[in-house]
Amino acid sequence: MAKKSVGFAVSLLFLGALRLCAGNLLLGATLDTYPGASCDHTPSGLVSVAFDIVPGARHHDRTLRDHRRSPPSTWSSKMSFGFQLSGLPASESGGIHIHEGTTCDDADSVGGHYWTPDTDDDPWTAVTWASDADGRSTSDPLQLETGYDYEENLGHAVVWHNQDGTRCGCGLLTPMKPTLTAKIKTYPDYTGDVAPTGTVIVHMMEDNMHMQYGLDLQNLETSTAGGVHIHSGTTCDSADDVGGHWWTPESDTDVWTAVTWASDANGRSTSSSIILATGYGYEDNVGHAVVVHAADGTRVGCGILKFNVWHPHSRLYSSKQTLQGSASTVQLAGLAGLSVAAMVAVLAFRMKKATTFKPIADGEDATEAEDSEEGGLTLY
Repeated sequence: MAKKSVGFAVSLLFLGALRLCAGNLLLGATLDTYPGASCDHTPSGLVSVAFDIVPGARHHDRTLRDHRRSPPSTWSSKMSFGFQLSGLPASESGGIHIHEGTTCDDADSVGGHYWTPDTDDDPWTAVTWASDADGRSTSDPLQLETGYDYEENLGHAVVWHNQDGTRCGCGLLTPMKPTLTAKIKTYPDYTGDVAPTGTVIVHMMEDNMHMQYGLDLQNLETSTAGGVHIHSGTTCDSADDVGGHWWTPESDTDVWTAVTWASDANGRSTSSSIILATGYGYEDNVGHAVVVHAADGTRVGCGILKFNVWHPHSRLYSSKQTLQGSASTVQLAGLAGLSVAAMVAVLAFRMKKATTFKPIADGEDATEAEDSEEGGLTLY
Protein backbone atom coordinates (compact mmCIF):
# COMPACT_ATOMS: atom_id res chain seq x y z
CA MET A 1 0.00 0.00 0.00
CA ALA A 2 2.84 2.35 0.90
CA LYS A 3 4.57 1.70 -2.43
CA LYS A 4 1.34 2.41 -4.30
CA SER A 5 0.92 5.69 -2.41
CA VAL A 6 4.46 6.77 -3.29
CA GLY A 7 3.97 5.83 -6.94
CA PHE A 8 0.66 7.65 -7.18
CA ALA A 9 2.00 10.81 -5.53
CA VAL A 10 5.11 10.90 -7.72
CA SER A 11 3.03 10.33 -10.87
CA LEU A 12 0.59 13.05 -9.88
CA LEU A 13 3.35 15.56 -9.23
CA PHE A 14 5.13 14.69 -12.49
CA LEU A 15 1.94 15.13 -14.50
CA GLY A 16 1.30 18.42 -12.75
CA ALA A 17 4.82 19.64 -13.52
CA LEU A 18 4.41 18.55 -17.15
CA ARG A 19 1.16 20.47 -17.45
CA LEU A 20 2.82 23.56 -15.98
CA CYS A 21 5.70 23.30 -18.44
CA ALA A 22 3.27 22.80 -21.30
CA GLY A 23 0.93 25.66 -20.41
CA ASN A 24 -0.15 28.39 -22.80
CA LEU A 25 3.22 30.08 -23.25
CA LEU A 26 2.22 31.61 -26.54
CA LEU A 27 -0.45 34.09 -27.63
CA GLY A 28 -1.42 34.44 -31.28
CA ALA A 29 -3.47 36.87 -33.37
CA THR A 30 -4.68 36.20 -36.91
CA LEU A 31 -4.98 39.49 -38.79
CA ASP A 32 -8.01 40.63 -40.75
CA THR A 33 -9.38 43.98 -41.95
CA TYR A 34 -9.36 46.84 -39.44
CA PRO A 35 -12.92 47.95 -38.55
CA GLY A 36 -14.18 50.48 -41.08
CA ALA A 37 -10.92 50.53 -43.05
CA SER A 38 -10.83 50.79 -46.84
CA CYS A 39 -7.15 50.16 -47.55
CA ASP A 40 -5.65 48.95 -50.81
CA HIS A 41 -4.05 46.00 -49.01
CA THR A 42 -5.46 43.76 -46.28
CA PRO A 43 -2.75 41.88 -44.36
CA SER A 44 -3.16 38.23 -43.47
CA GLY A 45 -1.01 35.99 -41.32
CA LEU A 46 -0.09 35.43 -37.72
CA VAL A 47 1.35 37.56 -34.91
CA SER A 48 2.74 35.53 -32.01
CA VAL A 49 3.79 36.70 -28.55
CA ALA A 50 5.75 34.49 -26.13
CA PHE A 51 6.37 35.00 -22.42
CA ASP A 52 8.88 33.38 -20.05
CA ILE A 53 8.18 32.13 -16.54
CA VAL A 54 9.76 34.16 -13.73
CA PRO A 55 12.15 31.65 -12.05
CA GLY A 56 11.13 30.74 -8.52
CA ALA A 57 7.96 32.83 -8.53
CA ARG A 58 4.76 31.20 -7.31
CA HIS A 59 1.40 32.11 -5.90
CA HIS A 60 0.78 29.89 -2.87
CA ASP A 61 -2.96 30.49 -2.95
CA ARG A 62 -3.21 28.59 -6.23
CA THR A 63 -3.79 24.85 -6.25
CA LEU A 64 -2.39 22.40 -8.76
CA ARG A 65 -5.87 22.20 -10.28
CA ASP A 66 -5.95 25.97 -10.77
CA HIS A 67 -2.64 25.85 -12.66
CA ARG A 68 -3.99 23.14 -14.94
CA ARG A 69 -6.98 25.26 -15.81
CA SER A 70 -5.09 28.45 -16.66
CA PRO A 71 -1.52 29.76 -16.92
CA PRO A 72 0.04 30.90 -13.64
CA SER A 73 0.24 34.64 -13.03
CA THR A 74 4.02 34.47 -12.80
CA TRP A 75 4.86 35.30 -16.40
CA SER A 76 7.47 37.92 -17.11
CA SER A 77 6.35 41.18 -18.73
CA LYS A 78 9.22 40.74 -21.17
CA MET A 79 7.82 39.39 -24.40
CA SER A 80 9.14 37.87 -27.61
CA PHE A 81 7.10 39.44 -30.42
CA GLY A 82 7.12 37.92 -33.91
CA PHE A 83 4.99 37.82 -37.04
CA GLN A 84 4.59 36.14 -40.41
CA LEU A 85 2.48 38.24 -42.79
CA SER A 86 1.39 38.26 -46.42
CA GLY A 87 -0.85 40.39 -48.64
CA LEU A 88 1.19 43.51 -47.86
CA PRO A 89 2.20 46.29 -50.26
CA ALA A 90 5.48 45.26 -51.88
CA SER A 91 8.79 46.63 -50.61
CA GLU A 92 7.32 48.94 -47.98
CA SER A 93 7.37 49.20 -44.17
CA GLY A 94 5.12 50.34 -41.35
CA GLY A 95 4.15 49.75 -37.74
CA ILE A 96 2.62 46.71 -36.04
CA HIS A 97 1.71 46.94 -32.35
CA ILE A 98 -0.40 45.63 -29.49
CA HIS A 99 -3.09 48.19 -28.62
CA GLU A 100 -5.10 49.02 -25.50
CA GLY A 101 -8.44 47.81 -26.84
CA THR A 102 -9.85 44.29 -26.71
CA THR A 103 -11.97 44.43 -29.87
CA CYS A 104 -11.56 44.51 -33.65
CA ASP A 105 -15.23 45.35 -34.22
CA ASP A 106 -15.26 49.00 -33.18
CA ALA A 107 -12.55 51.39 -34.41
CA ASP A 108 -13.27 53.83 -31.57
CA SER A 109 -12.48 51.16 -28.96
CA VAL A 110 -9.16 49.80 -30.28
CA GLY A 111 -7.19 52.53 -28.50
CA GLY A 112 -3.51 53.37 -28.67
CA HIS A 113 -0.30 51.49 -27.95
CA TYR A 114 -0.44 49.13 -24.96
CA TRP A 115 2.37 49.65 -22.47
CA THR A 116 2.93 51.20 -19.03
CA PRO A 117 3.44 54.89 -19.85
CA ASP A 118 3.86 55.92 -16.19
CA THR A 119 7.20 54.14 -15.91
CA ASP A 120 8.52 53.47 -19.42
CA ASP A 121 8.99 54.97 -22.86
CA ASP A 122 6.75 53.60 -25.60
CA PRO A 123 8.54 50.44 -26.88
CA TRP A 124 6.17 50.09 -29.83
CA THR A 125 7.45 53.09 -31.78
CA ALA A 126 10.43 51.04 -32.98
CA VAL A 127 8.45 47.90 -33.94
CA THR A 128 7.89 47.71 -37.70
CA TRP A 129 7.29 45.30 -40.54
CA ALA A 130 9.23 45.42 -43.81
CA SER A 131 7.84 43.61 -46.85
CA ASP A 132 9.67 41.96 -49.71
CA ALA A 133 8.86 42.17 -53.41
CA ASP A 134 6.08 39.60 -52.95
CA GLY A 135 4.37 41.51 -50.15
CA ARG A 136 5.52 39.19 -47.37
CA SER A 137 7.13 40.04 -44.04
CA THR A 138 8.58 37.60 -41.51
CA SER A 139 10.33 38.92 -38.41
CA ASP A 140 12.87 37.43 -36.09
CA PRO A 141 11.41 37.49 -32.54
CA LEU A 142 11.74 41.00 -31.08
CA GLN A 143 12.50 41.24 -27.37
CA LEU A 144 10.26 43.88 -25.76
CA GLU A 145 9.41 45.09 -22.25
CA THR A 146 5.92 46.59 -22.18
CA GLY A 147 5.19 46.29 -18.46
CA TYR A 148 2.35 43.83 -19.08
CA ASP A 149 2.52 40.03 -18.79
CA TYR A 150 0.75 37.11 -20.46
CA GLU A 151 -2.61 37.50 -18.74
CA GLU A 152 -2.62 41.27 -19.19
CA ASN A 153 -2.04 40.95 -22.96
CA LEU A 154 -4.62 38.20 -23.46
CA GLY A 155 -7.52 39.44 -25.60
CA HIS A 156 -5.84 42.68 -26.70
CA ALA A 157 -5.87 43.93 -30.27
CA VAL A 158 -2.85 43.78 -32.58
CA VAL A 159 -2.96 46.56 -35.19
CA TRP A 160 -1.15 46.62 -38.54
CA HIS A 161 -0.42 50.08 -39.98
CA ASN A 162 0.42 50.76 -43.61
CA GLN A 163 3.37 52.94 -44.59
CA ASP A 164 1.54 56.23 -43.95
CA GLY A 165 0.31 55.05 -40.53
CA THR A 166 -3.28 54.17 -41.48
CA ARG A 167 -4.74 51.29 -39.49
CA CYS A 168 -5.54 48.56 -42.00
CA GLY A 169 -5.29 45.25 -40.12
CA CYS A 170 -6.46 43.96 -36.74
CA GLY A 171 -6.54 40.71 -34.74
CA LEU A 172 -7.08 39.68 -31.12
CA LEU A 173 -4.48 37.83 -29.03
CA THR A 174 -5.75 34.42 -27.96
CA PRO A 175 -3.94 31.42 -26.41
CA MET A 176 -2.24 29.08 -28.83
CA LYS A 177 -2.15 25.33 -28.32
CA PRO A 178 1.13 23.58 -27.43
CA THR A 179 3.38 23.02 -30.42
CA LEU A 180 3.68 19.94 -32.59
CA THR A 181 7.09 19.31 -34.14
CA ALA A 182 8.19 16.78 -36.77
CA LYS A 183 11.88 16.00 -37.31
CA ILE A 184 12.36 15.04 -40.94
CA LYS A 185 14.39 11.98 -41.95
CA THR A 186 14.55 9.83 -45.09
CA TYR A 187 11.23 8.44 -46.34
CA PRO A 188 10.90 4.66 -45.80
CA ASP A 189 12.48 2.60 -48.59
CA TYR A 190 13.59 5.72 -50.50
CA THR A 191 17.09 5.27 -51.93
CA GLY A 192 17.49 8.37 -54.13
CA ASP A 193 19.91 11.26 -53.90
CA VAL A 194 17.65 13.76 -52.10
CA ALA A 195 17.88 13.40 -48.31
CA PRO A 196 16.00 16.26 -46.63
CA THR A 197 16.48 17.05 -42.96
CA GLY A 198 15.05 19.70 -40.69
CA THR A 199 11.86 20.52 -38.85
CA VAL A 200 8.18 21.11 -39.54
CA ILE A 201 6.26 22.97 -36.83
CA VAL A 202 2.49 23.24 -36.28
CA HIS A 203 0.88 25.84 -33.98
CA MET A 204 -2.87 25.44 -33.40
CA MET A 205 -4.89 28.57 -32.76
CA GLU A 206 -7.48 29.04 -30.01
CA ASP A 207 -10.33 27.83 -32.25
CA ASN A 208 -8.42 24.51 -32.58
CA MET A 209 -9.13 24.56 -36.31
CA HIS A 210 -6.67 27.03 -37.84
CA MET A 211 -2.99 26.14 -37.78
CA GLN A 212 0.18 28.08 -38.46
CA TYR A 213 2.36 25.73 -40.49
CA GLY A 214 6.09 26.40 -40.57
CA LEU A 215 9.19 24.62 -41.79
CA ASP A 216 12.96 24.80 -41.83
CA LEU A 217 14.35 22.21 -44.25
CA GLN A 218 17.86 21.50 -45.54
CA ASN A 219 19.44 19.18 -48.12
CA LEU A 220 16.67 19.75 -50.65
CA GLU A 221 17.07 20.03 -54.40
CA THR A 222 18.43 23.49 -55.12
CA SER A 223 16.43 26.45 -56.45
CA THR A 224 13.16 24.60 -56.96
CA ALA A 225 9.96 23.70 -55.09
CA GLY A 226 7.98 20.70 -53.90
CA GLY A 227 5.19 19.66 -51.55
CA VAL A 228 5.35 19.23 -47.77
CA HIS A 229 2.15 17.95 -46.17
CA ILE A 230 0.61 16.24 -43.16
CA HIS A 231 -0.53 12.74 -44.17
CA SER A 232 -3.20 10.38 -42.84
CA GLY A 233 -0.73 7.77 -41.61
CA THR A 234 0.94 7.71 -38.18
CA THR A 235 4.21 6.03 -39.07
CA CYS A 236 7.42 6.68 -40.98
CA ASP A 237 8.52 3.05 -40.80
CA SER A 238 6.35 1.58 -43.54
CA ALA A 239 5.77 3.31 -46.88
CA ASP A 240 2.49 1.42 -47.29
CA ASP A 241 1.06 2.99 -44.12
CA VAL A 242 1.92 6.69 -44.55
CA GLY A 243 -1.26 7.34 -46.53
CA GLY A 244 -2.40 10.44 -48.39
CA HIS A 245 -3.07 14.05 -47.45
CA TRP A 246 -4.73 14.57 -44.04
CA TRP A 247 -7.83 16.75 -44.31
CA THR A 248 -11.63 16.36 -44.26
CA PRO A 249 -12.44 15.43 -47.88
CA GLU A 250 -16.18 15.04 -47.25
CA SER A 251 -16.67 18.76 -46.71
CA ASP A 252 -13.57 20.62 -47.99
CA THR A 253 -11.16 20.81 -50.87
CA ASP A 254 -7.63 19.54 -50.34
CA VAL A 255 -5.76 22.49 -48.79
CA TRP A 256 -2.42 20.70 -49.04
CA THR A 257 -2.13 20.94 -52.82
CA ALA A 258 -0.99 24.57 -52.50
CA VAL A 259 1.49 24.00 -49.63
CA THR A 260 5.07 23.83 -50.86
CA TRP A 261 8.66 24.40 -49.90
CA ALA A 262 10.83 26.64 -52.11
CA SER A 263 14.58 26.12 -51.84
CA ASP A 264 17.47 28.50 -52.31
CA ALA A 265 20.77 27.85 -54.07
CA ASN A 266 21.96 25.92 -50.99
CA GLY A 267 18.96 23.58 -50.87
CA ARG A 268 17.36 25.24 -47.85
CA SER A 269 13.74 26.34 -47.38
CA THR A 270 12.35 28.32 -44.45
CA SER A 271 8.73 29.39 -44.07
CA SER A 272 6.41 30.15 -41.15
CA SER A 273 3.65 32.21 -42.75
CA ILE A 274 1.22 29.49 -43.87
CA ILE A 275 -2.22 29.60 -42.19
CA LEU A 276 -4.37 26.51 -42.83
CA ALA A 277 -7.66 24.97 -41.76
CA THR A 278 -7.64 21.25 -42.56
CA GLY A 279 -10.76 20.31 -40.60
CA TYR A 280 -8.68 18.58 -37.92
CA GLY A 281 -7.69 20.00 -34.53
CA TYR A 282 -4.67 19.63 -32.29
CA GLU A 283 -5.47 16.16 -30.96
CA ASP A 284 -6.32 14.90 -34.46
CA ASN A 285 -2.87 15.91 -35.80
CA VAL A 286 -0.74 14.46 -32.98
CA GLY A 287 1.27 11.47 -34.20
CA HIS A 288 0.59 12.00 -37.90
CA ALA A 289 3.28 11.82 -40.55
CA VAL A 290 4.63 14.86 -42.37
CA VAL A 291 5.89 14.02 -45.86
CA VAL A 292 8.40 16.02 -47.91
CA HIS A 293 8.11 15.53 -51.67
CA ALA A 294 10.81 16.14 -54.24
CA ALA A 295 10.13 18.58 -57.09
CA ASP A 296 8.78 15.69 -59.21
CA GLY A 297 6.43 14.54 -56.42
CA THR A 298 8.52 11.63 -55.13
CA ARG A 299 8.25 11.12 -51.37
CA VAL A 300 11.75 11.73 -50.03
CA GLY A 301 11.33 12.76 -46.36
CA CYS A 302 9.12 11.86 -43.41
CA GLY A 303 8.66 12.84 -39.75
CA ILE A 304 6.05 12.33 -37.01
CA LEU A 305 4.30 15.28 -35.33
CA LYS A 306 5.07 15.11 -31.62
CA PHE A 307 4.20 17.21 -28.60
CA ASN A 308 6.75 19.92 -27.72
CA VAL A 309 6.55 21.23 -24.11
CA TRP A 310 8.43 24.48 -24.66
CA HIS A 311 7.38 27.37 -26.85
CA PRO A 312 8.93 27.11 -30.32
CA HIS A 313 8.87 30.83 -30.95
CA SER A 314 12.47 30.91 -32.08
CA ARG A 315 13.07 27.41 -33.35
CA LEU A 316 12.76 28.58 -36.95
CA TYR A 317 14.64 31.81 -36.42
CA SER A 318 17.34 32.15 -33.78
CA SER A 319 19.83 29.81 -32.13
CA LYS A 320 20.16 32.27 -29.24
CA GLN A 321 16.44 32.00 -28.49
CA THR A 322 16.56 28.21 -28.82
CA LEU A 323 19.26 28.09 -26.17
CA GLN A 324 17.20 30.30 -23.88
CA GLY A 325 14.17 28.07 -24.35
CA SER A 326 16.21 24.95 -23.66
CA ALA A 327 17.69 26.47 -20.50
CA SER A 328 14.25 27.35 -19.22
CA THR A 329 13.02 23.81 -19.92
CA VAL A 330 15.98 22.35 -18.06
CA GLN A 331 15.33 24.71 -15.16
CA LEU A 332 11.68 23.66 -14.94
CA ALA A 333 12.64 20.00 -15.20
CA GLY A 334 15.14 20.48 -12.40
CA LEU A 335 12.52 22.10 -10.19
CA ALA A 336 10.12 19.28 -10.91
CA GLY A 337 12.82 16.74 -10.05
CA LEU A 338 13.57 18.44 -6.75
CA SER A 339 9.86 18.52 -5.97
CA VAL A 340 9.57 14.79 -6.63
CA ALA A 341 12.56 14.09 -4.40
CA ALA A 342 11.08 16.21 -1.63
CA MET A 343 7.74 14.43 -1.95
CA VAL A 344 9.37 11.02 -1.70
CA ALA A 345 11.32 12.12 1.36
CA VAL A 346 8.16 13.39 3.08
CA LEU A 347 6.29 10.17 2.32
CA ALA A 348 9.16 8.06 3.56
CA PHE A 349 9.29 10.06 6.80
CA ARG A 350 5.54 9.70 7.33
CA MET A 351 5.58 5.97 6.65
CA LYS A 352 8.47 5.51 9.03
CA LYS A 353 6.67 7.57 11.63
CA ALA A 354 3.44 5.64 11.08
CA THR A 355 5.18 2.28 11.68
CA THR A 356 6.95 3.40 14.84
CA PHE A 357 5.63 1.48 17.89
CA LYS A 358 3.95 3.63 20.48
CA PRO A 359 2.73 2.03 23.69
CA ILE A 360 -0.87 2.87 24.61
CA ALA A 361 -1.01 4.70 27.90
CA ASP A 362 -3.22 3.53 30.72
CA GLY A 363 -6.80 4.70 30.13
CA GLU A 364 -6.15 5.81 26.54
CA ASP A 365 -8.49 4.52 23.88
CA ALA A 366 -6.69 2.55 21.18
CA THR A 367 -8.62 4.33 18.40
CA GLU A 368 -7.60 7.75 19.76
CA ALA A 369 -3.98 6.66 19.82
CA GLU A 370 -4.15 5.59 16.17
CA ASP A 371 -5.85 8.84 15.16
CA SER A 372 -3.19 10.94 16.87
CA GLU A 373 -0.50 9.32 14.74
CA GLU A 374 -2.43 9.48 11.45
CA GLY A 375 -0.81 11.73 8.86
CA GLY A 376 -1.97 13.11 5.57
CA LEU A 377 -0.45 14.62 2.45
CA THR A 378 -1.71 17.90 1.00
CA LEU A 379 -0.80 18.88 -2.56
CA TYR A 380 -0.70 22.58 -3.40
